[in-house]
Amino acid sequence: MPIDQPPALVRPLSVGLAAGNGVGAGLELGARPGPHVAFTLQAGRLQSDLAGFGLAPALRLTLGPLDGPYLAAGGVWFQASGTRGGQATSQSGLGAFGTLGWAWRPLPDGEVYAGAGLGWLPGVTQTQAGAATTLPGGVRPNVELGLRWLL
Repeated sequence: MPIDQPPALVRPLSVGLAAGNGVGAGLELGARPGPHVAFTLQAGRLQSDLAGFGLAPALRLTLGPLDGPYLAAGGVWFQASGTRGGQATSQSGLGAFGTLGWAWRPLPDGEVYAGAGLGWLPGVTQTQAGAATTLPGGVRPNVELGLRWLL
């Protein structure tokens, strides 16, 4: 199969469901200005003992516009709040991630993708009972899964 596909098969916009990249499960919007480059924005709802919201913008480079390997790099931001130990608590963080994955296009208008890599969070700012502290961060495994519809 040739690496470059006919331009009619390259769709410039996408919308989908995504999970991972440090922001939980949610929605993804994408724009593809060329056959090998895409920009995505994932928005997810975080749920643990604290509930919140996260964003993960990314740059995605692909070998070809259809099935094949991809490399993604991006940032992650989240904000969560709730009650922990009977006290109002909030947490926020800003980090980065990198992923190597594979995208499959089983239908002309649909794409499934999965990837793994590393996420980096330098620290998490936590406010509890009016006192702000920084919790340690670090490098952790990162996984992403998704299903997108090409528009």
